[in-house]
Amino acid sequence: MKNYRVQAPDGSIITVQGPDNATDEQLIAAAQSSYGGTKSVPSDLSVGGWVKNNGVKNLQSSRQADQRGGFFNGVDSFMRNIANGATAGLADRGIAALDAIAPLDKITNGDIKSIWDGSSFSDAYHKNLDINRGVTQADHVAHPTSGALGNIGGAVVSPIGKLIKGAGLLRAMANGAIYGGVYGGAQADPGHEAEGAVNGAGEGAAGSGLGYGVFNALGRVASPLIDKSVRALQEAGVPMTLGQIMGGPIKSLEDKAMSVPGLGDLIARGRRNSVVGFNRAAINEALDPIGVALPNNINVGRDAASFGQHAASDAYDNALTAMRVAPDPQMVTGLQAAAQRSTTLPDAQRQFFQTVMDQDISPFMNGPAIPGHALQSVKRGIDRRLSALGGPRATPADELAVGPLEDVRNTIMDAAERQNPDLFQNYMNADAAYARMARINDATARMRSDREFSPLSFAGAVAKRGYGTTTNRVAAGEANMQDLADAASGVLPSSIPDSGTAGRSLLALLGLGGVGAVSPHAAAGVAATSLPYLPGVDRALQTLIAGNRPAAVRATGNALQQMAPYAGLIGAPVFLQQGAGQ
Repeated sequence: MKNYRVQAPDGSIITVQGPDNATDEQLIAAAQSSYGGTKSVPSDLSVGGWVKNNGVKNLQSSRQADQRGGFFNGVDSFMRNIANGATAGLADRGIAALDAIAPLDKITNGDIKSIWDGSSFSDAYHKNLDINRGVTQADHVAHPTSGALGNIGGAVVSPIGKLIKGAGLLRAMANGAIYGGVYGGAQADPGHEAEGAVNGAGEGAAGSGLGYGVFNALGRVASPLIDKSVRALQEAGVPMTLGQIMGGPIKSLEDKAMSVPGLGDLIARGRRNSVVGFNRAAINEALDPIGVALPNNINVGRDAASFGQHAASDAYDNALTAMRVAPDPQMVTGLQAAAQRSTTLPDAQRQFFQTVMDQDISPFMNGPAIPGHALQSVKRGIDRRLSALGGPRATPADELAVGPLEDVRNTIMDAAERQNPDLFQNYMNADAAYARMARINDATARMRSDREFSPLSFAGAVAKRGYGTTTNRVAAGEANMQDLADAASGVLPSSIPDSGTAGRSLLALLGLGGVGAVSPHAAAGVAATSLPYLPGVDRALQTLIAGNRPAAVRATGNALQQMAPYAGLIGAPVFLQQGAGQ
């Protein structure tokens, strides 16, 4: 005795036993007897290939599946399904028609009919179509994986699923509907093509929509489409609320939720934490050139500014103490060239240049070398003069004096670097930290209390002229720390939100209790909406949405999003095959 599998109209597989020479009729009769134990047996079941049951083709004798087993038949199944997928199900019909005229497949299958053996083209075509579909259905049982992969691969490359150009979910579903309509009509029984096309269009649209959605969602998780300002703040370690991260409608809803008792307090707490985190990030960026970070036990505000000032000053002292700059021949030649260049200036600007030389340079040139701290005084004096020349009241003639003064400064600093290569880099790092801390100090001075400065105050400090900041650099977005200031101004609140008082918390508690008394469902809704703003949950959510991913993960995510418009055709054949098996 041998076990046989027969697929019933509802897709269930019935196992029956029979002799090796059992006929299809005997196997189906045995399966129907078992199937009919609990369900009514359809009267329009037939033997071989596809079985019609209210327009759905789905009963297959296991004998054909057994005959299609083995590696080479698996390869053949894969290739047959690629052709079927690429032609949206038309391959079976095309091969049946071709065999009816030129019966090449008769070499391997003696049941193939053609016009050359006395059959009409219609009879030969329909007979061959039944044979092809019987093989295809048997392959679904014998080689489900290779068949499905072949069908999907063919669908992805099929031009039928790419007729509508563009991007987006609707485009993917429209192409899926076209592909599914052709597929459903092609796979339907003769006379039921229209019904099959309608069903196939719906299944193709659903499958394509699902495929697009899955690929797009996976791509966004791997490589989120995050605003560049949010990305900059995330990389700086600034905590943000869900609305600040997502922006748009989510941000608008979060703004409105600020008035909801309890939930509003949580949002205010999150937004205040974002400002505090921004303050810490700004100070850490200022001190980054000297490798110092604000300790966690020092609060932002005046204490943090004081810490930064001392750190920058100490870095200066360490770099300048041992530094010496001697007026070597190269330095003298450079200063003489700058002085010669100043002779071409208008009288007022030429006199200004000479005053700078007399007051800021000459007093330190009398000895054999300029000490490190004197070098700092020289540089700051020239920088101060240059800032005045580039200020809002500067004239075109003033701008002419900038070049000779920059030549003087650069000549002296080049000599310092040339003569003190190791110490000079430390000095430049300290100078960069000092210039950045000047912005921090300016923003801190604008605070109304000893808490933290707002992004708006910091933006004003960054744009303030001085310490190397000019109108042109601000306009070009190149001012010191302007990237961080712009990112904070675009995402964080312009004013510092109140994190809530004991009175507000009591009000929130009473409010939620009142809502719960009236509507437990409403209270549960408020509680659920509060989850993204709970301590710990908010940071985990930020990491999930905007956290940094490895380059390979981001590249994969970008590729998935680019493939999403076409990935719908992966879902379409899956849905269509499910529909065919019902």
